[in-house]
Amino acid sequence: MAAIEDVAFPASTGRPMRAALARPDGGARRPAVIVIHEIFGLNDDIRRITARVADLGFVALAPDLFDTGGPRMLCVLRAFLALRRREGPAFADLEAARVWLGQRPEVDAARTGVVGFCLGGGFALLYAVRAPLAAAGVFYGEVPKSAEELRGVCPILAGYGGRDRLFASQGRRLEQLLGELHVPHDVRV
Repeated sequence: MAAIEDVAFPASTGRPMRAALARPDGGARRPAVIVIHEIFGLNDDIRRITARVADLGFVALAPDLFDTGGPRMLCVLRAFLALRRREGPAFADLEAARVWLGQRPEVDAARTGVVGFCLGGGFALLYAVRAPLAAAGVFYGEVPKSAEELRGVCPILAGYGGRDRLFASQGRRLEQLLGELHVPHDVRV
């Protein structure tokens, strides 16, 4: 498994934001993936996923969206509010992560994607509308109500549990909305 390096990049506020970075072996320029954590933050599971993404040949960066200063619960609340409002510091921090990652010599910035889980899945989907990304992976992410909110989104790969009472309907809605927009996608429920 790829080694994980603890790094910091300049967040949207200019202060350093913690992140986990994993790189595949070899010196060639590689595509990159931003890995967005769920409600539990940048934990061992997300670090493992980040390493697995690197093992597949991508430079992977998992920013800690809760590393915004102040009490942890306040940071979590800020992230939830940004997701609900579809704007805010968390989206600006994802953009800062994408820019920082794209400036690394081992990264082919034109081939950058994003993947997110639960809370991070919602961020991945909405960030994929506003950022120049090659693709997005959405796993258990919240889905907007209208197709208009997804206009301009990159190709999407998504997975939702069919028996999940909370998120299964979100996956079906995502399938419908992406179809209406003629966005290349593979949504599994």
